[in-house]
Amino acid sequence: MRKSDPFEILWKRCLRDALVELNPQVFQEKLRIAKEAIDMRLVELESNANSDPFETAQLVDGLNTLYALGFLKERELARKVAFPTESESARKDNCCRGNDLQTI
Repeated sequence: MRKSDPFEILWKRCLRDALVELNPQVFQEKLRIAKEAIDMRLVELESNANSDPFETAQLVDGLNTLYALGFLKERELARKVAFPTESESARKDNCCRGNDLQTI
């Protein structure tokens, strides 16, 4: 059985709250909060050597849901964070070994 993480629960709750909101003004704010929570969790998982691929897939599915419904337009940026290209992965590996001081 998987141990529950409070951050994992937070992003899921934010996403669910946004998707069921009927008031258009409140929806936009909840949508912004949900995307921010997902992005923050993706960055957190990316920085963790033992990140959970299952949760990463869930996060990407959550973002893809928002894109598929037409609520978000920045699809390439999110895909880049969740699935870095081979050159970005190599840069990250070099940076983690101290070979590169560039910000990733």
